Amino acid sequence: MYHERQRWAFCGVHAVNNLLQKQAYDKDTFDAVCDDLAPSSIMNPHRSMWGIGNYDANVLMVILEQKQGLDVQWHDARQEMTLAVLQEYFSSNTTTTTTSEPSAVAGIVVNLPSTSLWARYVTKGRHWFTLLWQPQQAQWINLDSNLKEPKVIGDMQACVDLLQEWRQQSCHILLVKTNNIPNETR
Repeated sequence: MYHERQRWAFCGVHAVNNLLQKQAYDKDTFDAVCDDLAPSSIMNPHRSMWGIGNYDANVLMVILEQKQGLDVQWHDARQEMTLAVLQEYFSSNTTTTTTSEPSAVAGIVVNLPSTSLWARYVTKGRHWFTLLWQPQQAQWINLDSNLKEPKVIGDMQACVDLLQEWRQQSCHILLVKTNNIPNETR
């Protein structure tokens, strides 16, 4: 299993690459997206002014939606995360409506307040990481770049329970899946 480890404040890059299960993007690609989002900015609001990452949600969404063609849904933090929410989102683009199995690329990109002092003061204190669905094992895996190795979360309900716990810590949740809409109609 592909698992990038944390380097500087590039957790956004690591989260995307861990979701895609390969080194698809790097600092230069993310910086180029930042420049596209705010071309005339002296201090780009979408990344750290020190060039060490700390990319915001806009950058991750452009990479995932426009460059990868994935469907991304920002979960409304005011709404409870439930098993029904996950099952509905991840099964909504399959050919049969009776399945609750997630689609080909299925993951959750999470943004939590960081616990490290360095991150709290230097990078506004937030950390991106990916939870990846493994359909063959019917389990979710935590691919947080701060972990030494991937960590099994468990089934859909175990993932929901964990997301509910993190929701109490002001987490942001991006649900990500394969988009079955042809490119020419997007």
